[in-house]
Amino acid sequence: MARTRLVTVPRRSGRVQQVGRQRHGAGGVDVGGFKDGDLNHPQGTAVDQKGNIWIANFYGLKGNRGQGNVIVYPHGDPSKAITITGGGLDHPFSLQIDGYGRAWVTNARLNGAKLLDTRVPKGHVGGSVTVIGPDFKPTSFSPIKDSSFDWPLGLAVDSKNNVWVPNFVSNSVTQIGPSGKITGVHKLPTTIAPWSVAVDGSDRIWIAGFGAPSVSVLCGVNTSACPPGSSTGSLLSPPHGYRSNSIQHLTAIQLDQSGNVWLANNWSKFLPPTGGNGLVELIGVGTPVCTPLTPVPTRPVTTGSTACPTPTSAQPK
Repeated sequence: MARTRLVTVPRRSGRVQQVGRQRHGAGGVDVGGFKDGDLNHPQGTAVDQKGNIWIANFYGLKGNRGQGNVIVYPHGDPSKAITITGGGLDHPFSLQIDGYGRAWVTNARLNGAKLLDTRVPKGHVGGSVTVIGPDFKPTSFSPIKDSSFDWPLGLAVDSKNNVWVPNFVSNSVTQIGPSGKITGVHKLPTTIAPWSVAVDGSDRIWIAGFGAPSVSVLCGVNTSACPPGSSTGSLLSPPHGYRSNSIQHLTAIQLDQSGNVWLANNWSKFLPPTGGNGLVELIGVGTPVCTPLTPVPTRPVTTGSTACPTPTSAQPK
């Protein structure tokens, strides 16, 4: 495996440049952050092809069924916030935009599981996925429900608009086709409590383990990019995933245009929970992907005037 590098981020008092309408104190710094749309424990964010900012408004860890919504800042303008409800939204946690400009959202209400007491929920937790069109309305096939969903947190879209959803409790990854149909459930051989997922330029699926600090890799829909005999969902990494003393309990994973894989150390210790130490870079292990996502993963090209295409929205077939 390629080299691993721990990148520490210094904790310092700093200033963030104000973007959008002016609402700031001394020195031009926004003093309260953007709260438009009645944000309540916001989690995932994404930007679509039109520059709209989408926010999964989670409403906290454990709450009543059906709480939470999705907030959109049109063209990045918080003062014009749009609130989206319906479609089975239930404590939305993460969202990603597909090539059609639709937002795919995981619904992660704990359904009574005692995460704070047990650290890893016991039994079947459930969950669902909501798809919202570029018209800001949930699609007719939302919510997507399946027995394989077991506390879905992160999700990712591949170049063919398939959606990959890791299940934290059941230690599996659910594959969803562009039409919303479940097309595969891929069980991981070692319990890692997968939290987040990313797709590289060869459509391989990179999975961040929270319960067991590790990175696992699955063959995606582009089986020609995998070893001979592989099929979609085949494990490409060791059974226990790639591990390193630098890798802690992970909540985020992403790739860059050099094929480096970046990991977010969220906790350094499980019990008692202790804050993570820096970021981890797995140097050159993945296939490069255009960044920022456009919004689906696209491999940079070496010919033409630009390495990466301009984002466009196609129409669902």
